[in-house]
Parts: sequence; structure tokens; C-alpha cells
Amino acid sequence: MDDCTQTRMVMEPGNDGAGWRLRAGETVGAFRVLRPLGRGGRGEVYEVEQIHLLKRYALKVLTDGNADFVARFRQEARVMADMRHPNLVSVHHFDVDEARGFCYFVMDFVIGPQLGGTAARPSPLPEGYPWLGDACSLADLVPRPGHRLGERDVRRLAAEICDALQYAHGFGGGVVHRDLKPSNILLNAEKHALVSDFGVAKIVGAREDATCCTQPLGTSEYMSPEQREGKSVSPRSDLFSMGVILYRLLVGYLPTGRWAVPSRCGTGCARGWDRIVCRCLATDPAARYADAGALRKALLALRLTDPCGPGQDVAPDRAWRGRSRRRRDRTLRVRGRPGKRAETVG
Repeated sequence: MDDCTQTRMVMEPGNDGAGWRLRAGETVGAFRVLRPLGRGGRGEVYEVEQIHLLKRYALKVLTDGNADFVARFRQEARVMADMRHPNLVSVHHFDVDEARGFCYFVMDFVIGPQLGGTAARPSPLPEGYPWLGDACSLADLVPRPGHRLGERDVRRLAAEICDALQYAHGFGGGVVHRDLKPSNILLNAEKHALVSDFGVAKIVGAREDATCCTQPLGTSEYMSPEQREGKSVSPRSDLFSMGVILYRLLVGYLPTGRWAVPSRCGTGCARGWDRIVCRCLATDPAARYADAGALRKALLALRLTDPCGPGQDVAPDRAWRGRSRRRRDRTLRVRGRPGKRAETVG
């Protein structure tokens, strides 16, 4: 399932919040719930207000009650609360509600750009997307399979994500996100990318046996091979997820099966994207970029083909089904090594 199909609900007037763990008006610690914002596989997110300061935040309730998972999450939340970067959503508070049996953390409430409706809007990013509502994440910019972004928008947003990753990977002993995906990349009112939801992040060097979870943490479509197999992760695991995100934004589909490189998907993408995506999606972590800074440098060095912003919808048959096996399997030169084919993911 495409990540962009995950539930994203807003409480409308008269909606009593049925099905949600918390309701408008309830308090969690020093925060009053205003409305639910969204729900994922491991938690629910609410807009809340600090009772005394009247400042708004986003509160995520974790629905996994495993004691070891909570202990590990508390440890990592302490570290992430100290991280401050313009392209990171900051975590301000972590606690456990013993009475109701859940843990939660409080982070910045990001007001996204207004990309839809009839009201006047200041040059939204990108222009030409009539189906958009009030977008607040990359998942909202590509809400359905086939929707994609223009190359210049992808490059700018990806470079900002790389800035955030480079900071996180070098913070303290290093923090690996482990769940990078479009819905975890928020957009603020100025259309800048902010990496959010470090809920399953891994502190490099921390003990893995702090949790007894038997399933890999993260979202399977965006997981690196080593993460999916339960092996040790590193900052290069996040770069694999970046490769999946780049492909999804450029092509309109996830790189599943024997996927074609972006320039051969009928999108008109520059061929330089092929090398970047293939290197990010290398099965061997050592074959990926050394760090997020190196990926950012490669992105900024790209010579792009589109003169403006948005891309167009791409039909599945144009993306890969209509390509002959000879053309789909055409080899690439990656890092100077001839004969390397596009990697298979999934």
C-alpha cells in the first residue's frame, strides 16, 4: 500500500471524535486536546494547547504499550528533545499517562501552506495542483499513485531533508530516524521541509535489546534491506529511505519489483536522477552515499530538465509496464562500475 493512503483525519464541528483515544477538551498532563490530526500504525496525533501558556503543540499518543518499548522510547526522546535544527520538528516533552496506560510526546505544531481552496494564497509550492487541500506533508503533495512533483521542487525539498539528517546523524553518538517517508516530512507555511516523528529512531551504539519487539520498526515500503531483515541500522539506512522517497516524488510510484530508473518512466526526468536514486537504493549499505551531506551535494550538482515546477500524472503503463525487458534492464554505470543494474526493492 502506498504510504500516501494512510489515514489523515480532522475533527469537524459536531464530530465527537468517535474511535479516537482522546476527545476535544480532555487533558493530558499540562495539555488540553483541541482536535485529532491524524493516526498511524503506532499512534495518534492531536493538536493540543498548553494550559498555562496557551501555546499550541502537536501531541502524539503511542499505542504500543510494551514496557521495554516505552523505556527505549523515553531514552531516545531525552536525546531528541535537545536537537534543534530549522528542518527538524522539535520534541519538547515526553511522559507516560499511567492512569490511561499510554505514553506520549509533545512536539512543534507545524502550520502548513494553504495549497487549495478559493482563498488568496502566497505562491504555493508547487503551482498547478488543483486536487490539493491544505497540505502539511509530502504525502499531501502526492496523495494518490501517479501524482508526482517537479524536479526542482524535489531537489530543494530533498536537500533540506538531507540537512536535517546530516545534523541528526552527527548529533551526540548519532540518531538514525528509521521511519523516513512522505507523511513524516512536514511542510511549514514557507514551504520548507521539516523532518518529524522520530518515534522509532535509533541512537547509534545504543543496545538493541531494550525492546522485545519481534517486527522491524518502521514502514516496510521505505525500509532498507538491513532494517527489514532485523540487522543493525546505520545513517545509511536512512539514505535508502531517501532513495524510495525520491523515486516516489519523481515517478509517482514506489520502486517495487524490477523498477525502471526515473529517466525511463515517461516523466522527462534528468538522467542524473538515475545515478542518485540507484546509489541510494543499493542493497549494500557501503555502496550508498557516505552520508546525507554527500547526497545533498549530489542533488545540488544535478542539471535538471524541467524549467518550472510541477510534474504531471503518470499512468502505470507509462511508468514501467509498457517498457520492453531490454530497455528496463539496460545497465547503468554506478560509481564507475559498468554493468550494475537497477536494484530490486521489495
